[in-house]
Amino acid sequence: MNKQERKQQAGFALAEVLIFAAGMALLGLVAVPSAMQFYREAAIEYEAEHLLSDLRQTQSLNRLIEGANHGFYVRDGVVKKAVIEIRSEEYCVTVSSSKAETCMFHHYLPLVRVSRQWNGTNVDSGPITFKDNGELKNVGLGMMTLLIRCEGWPQEGRKIMISKAGRIRMERVSW
Repeated sequence: MNKQERKQQAGFALAEVLIFAAGMALLGLVAVPSAMQFYREAAIEYEAEHLLSDLRQTQSLNRLIEGANHGFYVRDGVVKKAVIEIRSEEYCVTVSSSKAETCMFHHYLPLVRVSRQWNGTNVDSGPITFKDNGELKNVGLGMMTLLIRCEGWPQEGRKIMISKAGRIRMERVSW
C-alpha cells in the first residue's frame, strides 16, 4: 500500500469516527431528557409513597400509644409519643418514652424536595403529631398539604393531604 492510499484510508476512518460521534450525540439529545423524566417520575413516586407510609405508621403508633396512656394496655406507666418532623431534604420519625428515644431519618433522593402548607400558606417548622383517634394534634384551620417535587421542575409532583380529622390521601398533580 502506497502513501496516497494510506492517506485516503485515514481520511475515511476520520469521517467514520465523526459520523459515529454525531450519531451518538443525536442519540444523547433524545435519550437524556427521557431518562431524566423517567427518574423524576420514579423518584417523586417513591418518596411520596415512602412518606405516606411513614405518616400512616406514625398515626397508627399514636393511636396505640394514646390508648395506652388512657388506661388501655398500661405497662410500667411509660408515657410515649410518636412524631414526624418534615424538612425540605429529609424527615425524621421519632418515637419516645420516658426511658428512651428512637429516631429514624429518611433522606430524599437527589433533586427531590418536600414542602409543607396549611391552607395554601408555606409552613416549615414543627412536628406532625396525631391524637388517639387519628386526628391531627397540631392542627391549624383546615388541611395540611405536603408537596413533593423535583428541584427545577416545580410543575410536576405529588400532594399528600392530611385533613383536620386525620384522613391522609395522596394525589398526582401538575401545576
